[in-house]
Amino acid sequence: MVVDMGRPQRMEKGEAMNTIKYRIFDKENKCWLDKSFHKHIMIRPNGTLTWWSGKDKFNDFASDKFEISVFTGQIDKNGRALCMGDFVKVNHPHKNRKYTGEIIFDGWKFTGKKFWFSHFDVPGALFSEGTKYIEYIGNRFEHPELLEKK
Repeated sequence: MVVDMGRPQRMEKGEAMNTIKYRIFDKENKCWLDKSFHKHIMIRPNGTLTWWSGKDKFNDFASDKFEISVFTGQIDKNGRALCMGDFVKVNHPHKNRKYTGEIIFDGWKFTGKKFWFSHFDVPGALFSEGTKYIEYIGNRFEHPELLEKK
């Protein structure tokens, strides 16, 4: 089952996180696609977007115009859903460690780009100790200035 998220949103405590959730950003118009539009979209196994126009007719989107931002299954300390392309900051009390960076998928897990805290159970895994020290600060689409600060 695929469920869309539309714009960045907050998760409710106890909400099921076992469905694939995503947002779609229109890079040409610089906006998130409206949730009502998502009911006509299918994501093919190769990751391309297809528009269902009715009567068994599907039309592929130009892949460079849209970008899919997949929900990580994690929420930040304020209850905001975290997706690929989001920027987070971590203020960990162990030796006052700090990290600011973009959430990526590295081939087997969601993590932070260039993230490494040696005291974590899995040092390169941003979410290995949960999210109580992680805070959403923006995303690569609506806050491109964060890309420049990396």
